[in-house]
Amino acid sequence: MAAQGIMTHAVKLTVSPGTVVADRFAIRRFIAEGGMGEVYAARDLILEEDIAIKFLSRRNIGDENVIRRFHREIQLARKVTHPNVCRLFDVYRTSMQVPATEMTVPVTFVTMELLHGTTLEDRLVRDGALDEDEALPIAVQMCQALTAAHDAGVIHRDFKSNNVMVDDAGDRARVVVTDFGLARSILPSDPSRTPLTADQLILGTAEYMAPEQIKGEPVSHKSDLYALGVVLFEMLTGQKPYEAANPMQLLVKRVSEKPANPRDFKPDLSKAWESVIVDCLAEAPGDRPSSAQEIIERLGGVPVRQTPAPTPVPEAAPGPTAPDGPGRPGAVGPWFAVALLALAVAAFWASRSSQGPPERPATFNPQRLTTGPGLEFNPAFSPDGERLVYSEENADGTFRLVVHELDDDGGSDGDGGRPLVIETGGVQGLEPSWSPAGDDIAFSTRDGGIAVVPVEGGAVRPVIERGSRPAYAPDGARLAFQSTASPLLSDTTVPAMPPSVLGLYDFETAETRWLTQANQPVGGHGQPSWSPDGRHLVFAATGRSVGELWAVRIEDGGLVPLLREPAKAYDPVVAADGSAVYFAFRSLEVKTLWRLDISPDTFEPRGDPVEIAGLGLSSVRQPRLSRDGRHLVFAAYVTRSNLWRLPLGADGTAAGPPTPLTQGDDRYNRPVFSPDGARVLFDHWKLGVDIDLFSQDVNGGPRRQLTDLAGTNSQATWRPDGRVFYGAESPDGRKSLRRLTPSDGDDVEVLSLDDDVDWVVFSPLEERFAFHSGRGGQGLDVWVQALDGAPAWRLTFHEQSAGFPAFSPDGLYLAYQVRRRGGSDLWIAPLDGGEPRRLLDANGESWPYSFSADGSKILFAGQRNSVWNLYSIDVATSEVLRLTENLAVTGYLRYPAWSPTDDLVVYEKAETASDLFIVRDFFAGP
Repeated sequence: MAAQGIMTHAVKLTVSPGTVVADRFAIRRFIAEGGMGEVYAARDLILEEDIAIKFLSRRNIGDENVIRRFHREIQLARKVTHPNVCRLFDVYRTSMQVPATEMTVPVTFVTMELLHGTTLEDRLVRDGALDEDEALPIAVQMCQALTAAHDAGVIHRDFKSNNVMVDDAGDRARVVVTDFGLARSILPSDPSRTPLTADQLILGTAEYMAPEQIKGEPVSHKSDLYALGVVLFEMLTGQKPYEAANPMQLLVKRVSEKPANPRDFKPDLSKAWESVIVDCLAEAPGDRPSSAQEIIERLGGVPVRQTPAPTPVPEAAPGPTAPDGPGRPGAVGPWFAVALLALAVAAFWASRSSQGPPERPATFNPQRLTTGPGLEFNPAFSPDGERLVYSEENADGTFRLVVHELDDDGGSDGDGGRPLVIETGGVQGLEPSWSPAGDDIAFSTRDGGIAVVPVEGGAVRPVIERGSRPAYAPDGARLAFQSTASPLLSDTTVPAMPPSVLGLYDFETAETRWLTQANQPVGGHGQPSWSPDGRHLVFAATGRSVGELWAVRIEDGGLVPLLREPAKAYDPVVAADGSAVYFAFRSLEVKTLWRLDISPDTFEPRGDPVEIAGLGLSSVRQPRLSRDGRHLVFAAYVTRSNLWRLPLGADGTAAGPPTPLTQGDDRYNRPVFSPDGARVLFDHWKLGVDIDLFSQDVNGGPRRQLTDLAGTNSQATWRPDGRVFYGAESPDGRKSLRRLTPSDGDDVEVLSLDDDVDWVVFSPLEERFAFHSGRGGQGLDVWVQALDGAPAWRLTFHEQSAGFPAFSPDGLYLAYQVRRRGGSDLWIAPLDGGEPRRLLDANGESWPYSFSADGSKILFAGQRNSVWNLYSIDVATSEVLRLTENLAVTGYLRYPAWSPTDDLVVYEKAETASDLFIVRDFFAGP
């Protein structure tokens, strides 16, 4: 078997042109990467025909469960025989040799029809909307394909314009429906109905999914007809029924608004087309056309055979379950994490522990309160529950406090009037808390203090010079707060970092009493929430890899653990009767709402936490309850980021505008360059899926996945010898340092790491690495450790936390940041025992990430006047140059990497949006 040109890894398979697979199929070119595998054009050397090959390319390539899913795609697609359905030929399992080694790897692939032309989606992007005469033959053939599938008892479940190929060659365009990777049989006797874990998830593409798919309800062939309606809408208008600026707005519209009418975009659309599209988009499946054949007939197209679609046997809807809760190993399994990707709005899971109180008649039916394009967040109820105060982002990136009237049912007022803006004399307001008397608002100021203002507006009275997240005590006499400022301007922001502690400000004496001690418990202490009787405060102890819930007794400062590691919990709020704590739980960068039952007297937990609801693509943050516990309000965040390229001139300044390197709705960050500067290696955070390392050419092109271990695989260092060192954390929390050789896929563990090791960076030349840890005492310090097993030694001894180190190219220096009042400073320290040196103490944050090739300059992300930009600083002179011109407060820039050729910077650019939602009658008592 010839195997020249194959580059392989346990997860991703990249086959070069000229490779001969299974002694029969000669690879011609790469076509695309789909949900189930990579697709290539190939030549069948025996039959002398051009075909396509799809390789299985998923995590755990030898996992029989995954292979069964791949086989099921083949079984289902082969059941559907029709000229408008992509033909599958055969399935193969073979082995392929890795170049320059004696190692072979197993591969599974399927041969199929090689399609020509372009996708319908690409055609619409290129040519715009079609007229009715152009659209009719395409619509008829799509309906013929779906009719054939439904007659065979198969639901596509992911029908969309990107899964429709249009070949315009010849006298009549041929339309072919592809990708049955999400298909499932609706016939009860079909062996392909053998359940796989993934079948019980809500799968599909958000813009095309039928309402029943979004809600996790049973699907049928009518679900495909809904998706067909979206495609028809798209073909005739050039738009989709729901258009939104970001995933958050799309999610909101899908659950709260009816789809647009195609005549709104195309007034001259015929009645026949309009009625078909409107009927397909009906919310109830029973109101949609009976079959795809009916659609052809109503449009006046060519009739097809009259065999009716079989009576569907719907999929079983997922029953109420209690998934493993945070606070236990294995809390989030891989397939449950994938479910978070679905737009499972209003999904409700509840169970009760045998030790817990009776079930509550809770509901979760969120209604949108705000619709602004930026951030609307930090909600708080008035004492009577009739108004909300929250923070709102202005067009210029500043923030103000607004009050919103609620109707009798707890919803938004219906008079169309603007919310009342609280006059604060120009002081920017964040994180408001309403006084129990209802006359004052305490809030965090943009410069990091806490102030009080009357609800009607007026003189702002500063009360705490440094602090954030104020929370009035039930008696109104005291104010709890956290000692550091960390406004949630991005869903990825850690709410409180060490050495943040909880303080209690007394209004009568104007004195502050500190309730907790730094790093005891481990993490930054913040987000306080009072018990109804004022005897306890619940708070989160957080860091980059920890999020625990604790309660502190006001009387004596005693601590009560509520939710320990490996939990990643944030934003606690105590129920109105003190019997539970609601909180946001982070699961692979998605945050859902959970409940932990507690004893109102001792605040000790009663049973395990249970999940209440999730919003799929967005995160539930900052939940707040009305005083009577009747209503819940929260902010829903969406943060997405991509990598961008910035060319540099010989003088180190920008030589042109930045351009995107990656494009997608996930998160791409922490880029590092290959030794020759030709490729970039980076973290890919796909929501609901483990973090993995990918590489890509600096000029774009296909990406290659390099890691396949379950858990987090990130923060790589690409050494001059071509090897990659990176940090790994398994789902059970075990940390290790690993070495990867991209050329042959060899991936081995080098060293097991202690639990307190964080932000691992490997030396470019020496066999040692650096990290930060709280093991040194108060807050964080930078440590260095060799790979020979010798103990780590402490590099920094600052009074404040020091962390996030970055090696110089020669491995002899570390740049790092040191926390200080109001921000952080940039420091550099030699590893030979010399004195560290502060390079920069400008107002704001200064986070170093990368050195220039000669080590003379450091790239850092800096926050100045609430805006993040990229800067370089000269190590010798401390001269600073700004490289980017970002103006958005919520669009941060991070993780800049300097090319070895010094002519390019690659960095992460993120954007965040949030809206407020209210859940009426959320809690009606025990």
